[in-house]
Amino acid sequence: MGFLALNDPLRRDVLEGGRIYEYVSDSMAGVVRRHIAVSHAPNAIYTSDHLNNGLLLGGVFSASSSGMVESARQACARMLRRETPGAPPGPGMPCGEWQRMMLSRLEPGAAVAAFFETLEENVRVLRGLGMLDGKLDRAIDMHLIPRYDAERGPELVRSKHKSGTTWFERYITIQSVTPGLRLVLGALPMPALGEKADFVRELIHICRGHGVRIGVVMADREFFAAGVLRVFEDEGLRYVIPCRNTGAVVYALNDFAGHAGFFPVRDMTISDGKGEVGYAGKIVRRRNRTRYGGLREDDDAPSIDYGDPSLEPCRRYIMFATNDPDLDVEMYAMRWGIETGYRMIENARPKTRSTRPEIRTFCFLYGVMMFNAWVMINVQRALQDDGGLEKWDGTPLVTQNTMTFYVLLCILGENRVPKPPPQPPPESPG
Repeated sequence: MGFLALNDPLRRDVLEGGRIYEYVSDSMAGVVRRHIAVSHAPNAIYTSDHLNNGLLLGGVFSASSSGMVESARQACARMLRRETPGAPPGPGMPCGEWQRMMLSRLEPGAAVAAFFETLEENVRVLRGLGMLDGKLDRAIDMHLIPRYDAERGPELVRSKHKSGTTWFERYITIQSVTPGLRLVLGALPMPALGEKADFVRELIHICRGHGVRIGVVMADREFFAAGVLRVFEDEGLRYVIPCRNTGAVVYALNDFAGHAGFFPVRDMTISDGKGEVGYAGKIVRRRNRTRYGGLREDDDAPSIDYGDPSLEPCRRYIMFATNDPDLDVEMYAMRWGIETGYRMIENARPKTRSTRPEIRTFCFLYGVMMFNAWVMINVQRALQDDGGLEKWDGTPLVTQNTMTFYVLLCILGENRVPKPPPQPPPESPG
């Protein structure tokens, strides 16, 4: 690769970074080639590889200015010289308008189809390694991406004010909470009129369609609804969901506090237009935590003591809904391990000004596929270590920031040799 001046440890890291970039680039470029009609004619200036690199930079680098990206690419290429020193520079980075034009060629449903293609390959590899044996716990969550459209389409939903808007595009995902195996096994766009229960059922069927057995489902309080609980009951799944502080829940928490913590399990019901659904409400004390409020962790931050008797019971205690009274609802804390994954999905999502739902969905699922690629890279690294998968505790061996850095370094350091000009066809004999 031409890094002769680098010392051995740095050369080893750079080579490792090249392998990581090659895996990410190949897996994502395959998606682009199959689903976006980019010309590969001999005289084409830009190919699907350029589009894929533009999407990668538009996500992990949050780069929207092609001139800035091209300047950084040329400077990095001169510094690293991955090709021969005298090689002329290759074609530059395509502008954002060209990328939007290519993405506009996406057919309806192509974004979801592309995601499930890569997911099938990931599941096949993990099943071959025996990592999908047994029942695995899952987390269901929603992603809200801010939108600032003047005309709001049916795909937008309204939620509490965030990032200067109250309108968002919404996606629902199901993900493993097992350390080292936090693969996203299903992701779907969810329009404004979509029923949560229908999409939850669809995600469960997607997991089972891949041959993945589900243990306990953990969902956020926004899924605390009669329709969702009815789906879990119909599918025969155990679940843990924090309850919203409805009137019945607040009454149960007050009664629990008034009886000195006795009767922590309550028979509760929740209803909708289709009838009532029963569940077991398990009450536990909230965990003390530190509220940083924008401060650094080394600063003095006020701590929240939920054992303070002056606080209202609904602040000292929390009720979880479950259909298994013997289940330890404290396992819900495992769900917070996927929050870093949500941040990576958002950071890896290519940014676009397009309002077309298919393009927006593709950009979100592109970030999800990048996250799954990171999971697979760590599995591969664990296989290469001496202990193998048996001794791996699930701690990431390649952090998300490290993968992002290698992707940026390799893309910006590229110095492609341009294709030779097209030649006329050979003359026919005679």
